[in-house]
Amino acid sequence: MPRLKINQVLLNRYRVDEFIGGGGPGLVYKVRDLQMDTDLAMKVLNMDFEADSPSTRLFRREAKAYEALAHPNIVRYYGINRYEDVFFLLLEYIDGDSL
Repeated sequence: MPRLKINQVLLNRYRVDEFIGGGGPGLVYKVRDLQMDTDLAMKVLNMDFEADSPSTRLFRREAKAYEALAHPNIVRYYGINRYEDVFFLLLEYIDGDSL
């Protein structure tokens, strides 16, 4: 199961700033996009990456759903990436309490 380290930089772009929480198939981190100079939420698949596992397929389906959604009341989707065994979604970071 991938666990990121604070201050670790992925893909020479995303610096892990803090662990926010997790449950089920995902862990969520606050990261800094060093190219865009902004904070993002990084949702990480909570298991080792396997290209055709049910969890990976579900994670990809979630990414497709985010791609199709664009509304001011929904967090913005920035993409899906993989770094070594870490498979992750990037979403707009909103500072505040969890719903």
